[in-house]
Amino acid sequence: MHCPDLGGSGVKCYRLTCQVRFPSHFSSDLKDLLRNLLQVDLTKRFGNLRNGVNDIKGHKWFLSTDWIAIYQRKVKAKCFIVTAIFE
Repeated sequence: MHCPDLGGSGVKCYRLTCQVRFPSHFSSDLKDLLRNLLQVDLTKRFGNLRNGVNDIKGHKWFLSTDWIAIYQRKVKAKCFIVTAIFE
């Protein structure tokens, strides 16, 4: 596995080698987006395809996202806490 040069930051690179199971409350659009972002095959991974980041920005899950407003910093971030449960 090739890891990018992280400039001696001490950050380690890991490879996801397990089957990913999404919580049942995740929408089908969110699951699809995450599957495409976590794609092991670089030739199929979102962000690495011909359209680059536009494949991500144009995904159904981001349909209501106003990218211009985000760029112009007109959108306030919602505060949320992410927790993960590992078995």
